[in-house]
Amino acid sequence: MKNGNKRITISITVIAVLIIALASTIILIIKINKSKDNPILNTNKNAEENITEFDNNNVSGSNNSLDDIAKTTFNSMFDPYKDTNLSSTQVKSLLSLIASNNSTRTDGLIIDLTPEWITSEEQIEDEKIYTAEFFYDSNGYINEIKITEYNGTQENNNETDITNDLDKLIFNTKFTPYLGEITAQQLAELVQTIQTTLNTDQRHNINLTSNNLKNLDGITTADVFIVTLTYDTNGYVNQINVDKKN
Repeated sequence: MKNGNKRITISITVIAVLIIALASTIILIIKINKSKDNPILNTNKNAEENITEFDNNNVSGSNNSLDDIAKTTFNSMFDPYKDTNLSSTQVKSLLSLIASNNSTRTDGLIIDLTPEWITSEEQIEDEKIYTAEFFYDSNGYINEIKITEYNGTQENNNETDITNDLDKLIFNTKFTPYLGEITAQQLAELVQTIQTTLNTDQRHNINLTSNNLKNLDGITTADVFIVTLTYDTNGYVNQINVDKKN
């Protein structure tokens, strides 16, 4: 009888141990799956600490439709070159900006160059002055730019202007590839890019804003986001708005 009771006690103990082990395994699997669903876990620690909260009170154009904001953001990349007397270096910067836009965009917002006029750097002469005329599609997006030689007197053609144009192009190109719809992984990359820029370039401040996100918690690989950019009075990106697509 004693041996029977001992066997029952041992069996109950073994069953209890198995139940605890099984429960621990299930909890571990759930934790692993949650980690896989959140790509933001792979971002830089500093980025998580410093750029996790979105500024919902500082969204430029929050009363406008998302299409209007996207259109203004897209066109503002090229507006500094519109109807302006351009040096050869500035024209080359514009051509580089157009090429970068056309090779990186996935939303169909491509800019054509009027074929019978200037379309490549080989056609540009250093001592000449140029002007750029813009054309728009039915939705108001720039879709064609006509670059021609200008016969008047160039205004504000100095080394400072040229340097500023190049610096502006380099700075903004960090963020323009993220315009439009992006994935959760691309959002993580964008957050890292913002953080790196803030840490290495103290001249320009960038605000990360959103209409429908408070932080980066709960983001999964299935989520899609819409990014728009706002520029300061000098033409540098100073605000990046990220909205989760419904």
